[in-house]
Amino acid sequence: MPNIIGENFYKYVAEQVNARQKVHGKRNRSASELLYLNSKTSWVKLISSVKITDSKRLTNLNIPSTYAGTELAKNFILFNGTSNTENALFSGIDRTNSFVSKYAYGIGGNEMGLRPMPGISSIDVKNRNRGSIREATVNFKVWNRVQLEIVDLLYLRLGFPILLEWGNSVIVNNDGTIDTKPDFRGISEDFLKGTYTDDYQILDAIEKQRKLSQCNYDAMYGRVVNFNWSFNKNGSYDITLKIISIGAVIESLKLNIYTGDKFDTSKTPTSTESSPTDTEPVSDNDWVMKFKFSHEIGKLFYNVFSSNKQNNSAEVNIIPVDSIQQAAAYKRVLNNSSIPVFQDGDFLHAVKPDKYYIRLGSFLNFIQYLMFLANVKNAGDPKPILKIDTDKDGNLMYSNATQLISSNPNVCIVGGYSFSSSTGNVIDVIKSIPSEFGWKIDNDVFKPSRIMNIYLNTSFILQQLESAKDDNGKVAFFGFIQSVLIEVNKALGSLNSLEMVINDSTNTATIIDSTPIPGADKLIPPNPNIAEKSPVIYSYGYYNNGTENQAAGFVRDISIQTKISNETISMLSIGATANGSVVGEDATSFSKWNAGLEPIINSKIDYAINSEKPETPEEKINTLNNDNQELFKSYGQYQNKYWKMDFDKNEDFSQYSDLVQRYLEYKQELQSLTNLQSGKKIAAPISSKGFFPVGVSVTLDGISGIAIYQNLNLDISFLPSSYPTILKFIITGVSHKIDKNGWVTTIDTVSTTLTEEEAVVKESTPVSRASSRGESKEEVGPDKGVQSTSLADCNAIPSWSRGQGKDKGRIKASSTDNAFLTQTIILIEGGYYHPVQAYGSDNQIKKGFKVMAASGETLWGIDRAAGAWQVQNSPPERIRLGNQFWGEIDKYSGYGKYADNAKRLITKNWPVSQQPPIPTAWKYLSNDAKNYPVLTKYLDQMMSYEFDTVMNRYFGKVPDLKSKIYSDGRLKFHYYRLLWNGVGFMKKASVNLINLWNGGEKDPTKLTCKNLTYMYNIYSKNSLIKESLEAVKFLTGL
Repeated sequence: MPNIIGENFYKYVAEQVNARQKVHGKRNRSASELLYLNSKTSWVKLISSVKITDSKRLTNLNIPSTYAGTELAKNFILFNGTSNTENALFSGIDRTNSFVSKYAYGIGGNEMGLRPMPGISSIDVKNRNRGSIREATVNFKVWNRVQLEIVDLLYLRLGFPILLEWGNSVIVNNDGTIDTKPDFRGISEDFLKGTYTDDYQILDAIEKQRKLSQCNYDAMYGRVVNFNWSFNKNGSYDITLKIISIGAVIESLKLNIYTGDKFDTSKTPTSTESSPTDTEPVSDNDWVMKFKFSHEIGKLFYNVFSSNKQNNSAEVNIIPVDSIQQAAAYKRVLNNSSIPVFQDGDFLHAVKPDKYYIRLGSFLNFIQYLMFLANVKNAGDPKPILKIDTDKDGNLMYSNATQLISSNPNVCIVGGYSFSSSTGNVIDVIKSIPSEFGWKIDNDVFKPSRIMNIYLNTSFILQQLESAKDDNGKVAFFGFIQSVLIEVNKALGSLNSLEMVINDSTNTATIIDSTPIPGADKLIPPNPNIAEKSPVIYSYGYYNNGTENQAAGFVRDISIQTKISNETISMLSIGATANGSVVGEDATSFSKWNAGLEPIINSKIDYAINSEKPETPEEKINTLNNDNQELFKSYGQYQNKYWKMDFDKNEDFSQYSDLVQRYLEYKQELQSLTNLQSGKKIAAPISSKGFFPVGVSVTLDGISGIAIYQNLNLDISFLPSSYPTILKFIITGVSHKIDKNGWVTTIDTVSTTLTEEEAVVKESTPVSRASSRGESKEEVGPDKGVQSTSLADCNAIPSWSRGQGKDKGRIKASSTDNAFLTQTIILIEGGYYHPVQAYGSDNQIKKGFKVMAASGETLWGIDRAAGAWQVQNSPPERIRLGNQFWGEIDKYSGYGKYADNAKRLITKNWPVSQQPPIPTAWKYLSNDAKNYPVLTKYLDQMMSYEFDTVMNRYFGKVPDLKSKIYSDGRLKFHYYRLLWNGVGFMKKASVNLINLWNGGEKDPTKLTCKNLTYMYNIYSKNSLIKESLEAVKFLTGL
């Protein structure tokens, strides 16, 4: 799962929200629905993990030794009273004066009369570290000293694991039915049986129970960290227990440890090398030598770099160190196999400044698999104490076309990619870096960059370790990583807010970027477990009044507050009056909030760059550019040096940090003014660094399954009108409280400003809400979403207007051969096109060709430039196939000498004055495939590879459905055609098909027909996609 913040709710959570809101919105309610609405009762229980191995611990308390092992824990589960693993709440009176019994009165003996059983009075589960770590406070009462002894033995055990469970007693199922006696027992029985062998199995089991209970069960697995008790006058004891989730171990894990020969590395210290030198280090090599045997990190760098001295006269300035050879002994054991922690390209040596680097992802893997290993009993696979998500392509961060550069190579470097400049030149950014940080998808548009492919400077790491020492000389992992990320943020121009968070449900640490990423929802691969859209949480009143979808919320309380830091206060004073022309994204966000307003005092003060405020955006742009000529020059000089990594050995990088940040701020302001000039509704490129200091807190009837950093789609039409158009809310905390009033869940959020695309969508979304009195009125609020029932079956899809009778139904269920499918698609697609064909004698794009402005050289629907078939960033096999296909075209098209530009340039960027049309070249190539057997063979090979790649991406977790698609020619052709339309359409269709499959539809004919109909309906305004779907229906004969 990508590290993108703002993901939608899990599907089962979305279904529960909708089911609850529908019941709450009903006017005519059944008896069971009334019971559900008026009986918000809940339960809670606490389960000990103590296994008694010495029976004297029992006999000293006059408790029979038969309660040794886990028997006492099984028979002394704290509930709203006390129970056992059979979930039988104790009842009745024990008059035998026994210390342990299954009665409600008499546990602990009758010395002080009949005393009640122990019981929990309340629990409060909260979050800290912005929601990453859970902390529970459990309050319970015991009624005599013996009960206290038993509780002390089982529950007041510092550091011991413990399980806290809770849930609702009457629930509404996701199908809308009411269950007054839900049958879910949680995991306590298996927990006490020892079924689970490690923490991760317990966390997985809890999540399964959340889903099984349809959000009406939750649990927390943690460790006891504190307790206190007080003695009351009536002989009872009030006890408070503190529990913290297992992810909290991150705060105490130490990094600067040395284990001697624990890791069988290629070098071991000698008696003269075993302690750090007193000499002040200067170069990276000095730092490595100083700390080579102070801790495992220093030892790693020594092992890798000490024998990799490179020749400074080398042609390439970045030399990948052979990490497989130098760090071969650093391995982790997985499924009884030794796997190297490092791969080639994880370590770099920058020759000119003579600096060493390690890839962030591999550095975290080293920490995770070698420094945090905790052997698990009865398991052959050692597990790290804490998982760290180091997936290269799943951990993304905000970036733009001018940011992909480091201002301080003493901290980090990024590169390994190429892009086209505005003049058409290809720029290589430290080309010899093997792991790409960013990659280009279109002119001046970059995908988010890969966090794990940031290369950290080794001396920077060692210096951070030294400065992060506590009073005992130890370095805590969490604080160290956060300090590293702060400096990385600065080095990359201060546009990002990288930080580490923990998912306490999976015990996994992840690095996120809280700067919003435009189009982030499109980066999340289809997942049938995630709702396509988070349901709107209805805040008050009735919605969709008078319809079958009438609903009302189950919100108990809402509050809003600002959370303003000191650095934000200074931005407020500027942003309040600058109205979008202030430098920097943060202040621009405040300016958007204050658009059309100005203070009475100091209203004439201008906080923009120039003192004379221009009247128009055009004048502002001219002034901005004129005032920054020296900045352009200085930045350009640094940029050219960085691209080649051509620095002096003792380069002073501190001078560049402010330079890069000022240039990025200039580009941000320029974009803001350009938007104003073009008349866009949103003046600024709304993508504020970090979170916006406005948060909403929502208290709901108790519900589980909602996770931190998901998107809270709250109806906020009750807020002032400016809020809904600029903010979205990201969940940072989910807390639970259970007391005599039942279970309530409070969701805390921070807000982030919408990207431009999101804001436009949000402002155009209509909603129908009725007041609590039933008076219907149109206002901003929930979106009903797209309905897919307007077309009942394939017969409702019109016939393909260009279809010829002989071709109708040519695709049979048995037509699964890729070559035949490719030839069939050629019948649908057009012929040959080259960008120069669009230009007239005046070197301007001709009127009829403007639609091709964003297209490159194309044959049979395959776009050479837009498809990125021959660019460096593509996989080697994809490049080989692309070269094979387009190389064959270059032989005969007449435009082969333009191939270098054709690989990467689209029509609007074609240098037609230098490379004009060639009269003897191809004008149009017929789509009759049989005349071009070699080309069609190469096309088939190329698209078969692409089809398999994308199918694995979207259906890899549903192998049975994937096999069904491959085995039925009609269903396969549907998806083969979607591949030509674009992977975005394929992704959309795959989500729907997986839902149909999981819903029980297995017939390939019905799957094809229903999916065609679904796509035709949601793209009813897209004529090209509609015709494509009509063609598929016609050619498959459905």
